[in-house]
Amino acid sequence: MVLDNAETFEDAADRDAAEHISSIVAEIANTRGVTVMLTSRTSRNARLVSWTEFSVPPLEKLPAREYFRKIYHGDITDDAVDGLLAMLDFHPLSIHILAYTAKESRWTGEELCEEWNTQHSRLLQTGDKKENLGTSAITLEMSFG
Repeated sequence: MVLDNAETFEDAADRDAAEHISSIVAEIANTRGVTVMLTSRTSRNARLVSWTEFSVPPLEKLPAREYFRKIYHGDITDDAVDGLLAMLDFHPLSIHILAYTAKESRWTGEELCEEWNTQHSRLLQTGDKKENLGTSAITLEMSFG
């Protein structure tokens, strides 16, 4: 079972509900034959479970830029890319969402920078239909808030 962006379960609930959710997660995780993978930006989730934690470190500037450019092929200077990625703290998931959104929206490098400067949350929509990217997008939006 995968619980993605698990801190939102607790953040969205009142204190009693959060404790109840934590107990349910612990019960499921402690069930024989069940593996629970929980992604979260915090470590406070379901304290009654002995979790194995893995951190996703930020990328260095050059690998971050290379990753961005593997997805987004628009005309944008390295300095502009580096500036955008620095505002994302070189976090791999955030880089992926930004590059993918720019690619799907068919933005030029200039349009990408304009969109970034005017409304970060708009970058969470893709293509002509402006479809939501899902949980990852919500995480990114909350990070920019």
